Amino acid sequence: MGTKDCIGTQYPGFEFITSSATVNAYVLHNYKNPGIGFPFPEIYNRNYGNVLVAGMNESAGVDDNEETRVTESMEQSSKIVLIKTFKEIEEKCCDYLSKLGRKKVVPLGPLVQNPNYECEDLEIIQWLNKKEKSSSVFVSFGSEYFLSEDDLEEIAHGLALSNVNFIWVVRFPRGDNSWLEEALPQ
Repeated sequence: MGTKDCIGTQYPGFEFITSSATVNAYVLHNYKNPGIGFPFPEIYNRNYGNVLVAGMNESAGVDDNEETRVTESMEQSSKIVLIKTFKEIEEKCCDYLSKLGRKKVVPLGPLVQNPNYECEDLEIIQWLNKKEKSSSVFVSFGSEYFLSEDDLEEIAHGLALSNVNFIWVVRFPRGDNSWLEEALPQ
């Protein structure tokens, strides 16, 4: 992924992955090791019904376009690959992706804009301002993950037992008409 200037000098380039290390490790694993099970079944092997990842189909696993895009991007990156994730969350898959791609994988953490302090009138900000500093927990699993009913119940139970203030972002798959009140345990 190097770039050339107007006289043809090659400069190093780095791949920047904005999707999870787990998904990329899974795709690269299937490309390099067809027919061999992914080494972290506890990470990917969840039953979510007929949910398919874009670029994948049920019968073939990963399609050629997705395999090519992932492998070529890794190969063209200069010695390192940058990825938007936390080492604490996806360390195993970052290490495995590094091994598969023969590049150092560097987790950057989240990319967050500077906070907009002109939002004092928002209800959530007013609520937080009434709480003691560092007394509230933010719970979110990102935009690519949907909790199962069991997971929802366990997390809700844990938050209730913790007796801490919390903001919990809960996502449902598109087309799921569940309301949060119906999803949470009573």
